[in-house]
Amino acid sequence: MNFRPKSEIAEIVYDFKYRGMRNTAVEMGRIAAEEILLSGFFDGINALVPLPLNKSRYRERGYNQSERIAYGISLITGIPVETEYVVRRSFKTSQTSLSKIERPDNVKDVFCLGEKADEMRGKHILIVDDVVTTGATTAACAKIVLQIPDTKVSIFALGHTTH
Repeated sequence: MNFRPKSEIAEIVYDFKYRGMRNTAVEMGRIAAEEILLSGFFDGINALVPLPLNKSRYRERGYNQSERIAYGISLITGIPVETEYVVRRSFKTSQTSLSKIERPDNVKDVFCLGEKADEMRGKHILIVDDVVTTGATTAACAKIVLQIPDTKVSIFALGHTTH
C-alpha cells in the first residue's frame, strides 16, 4: 500500500513504531497476511526474517516493529520467524533524515550474518519491514542473506513511499 505521511495508515505505523503500540504491529502483519494469503505470495517461503533493528533503537522501543509484523504474518501462515539469521552490527543515523542518494551509504555494511545463518542454505527467505522508502535498507539486508548459497530472497513491507 502507498504510504503517505499523515494518512490513516501512517498514523497506525507511527503508533507501533514510535508510540509503543507493539500489538498493533502484530495485528497489521496478521491482517496483511490474511489479505494476500490466497494470492500464493507466501508459497515456498521457508522463514520470515524481520529487518534487524540496532541495539540502541531496540532498547529505546523495547521491541523491533518488523519482528512484531513478522509474528503477525506467522500467525496466519505458520512460517517461522527467524531473528538469528541476520543481525545489525552498527547504526549510523536514521534513514528518515537522509536523501535518496545518502541512504545506501548509510546502510552499507551495517548487517552481517547471524549465529544461525547456515540454516538459510537452500531456503526462500522473506525479509519483513514496516515501510520501504528507497529500498536501500532492505536491499542491504538481502545482499547479506544472498551470501548463503542457494538462498532466495523476497521482501514484504506493509507499505512503500513514492518519494
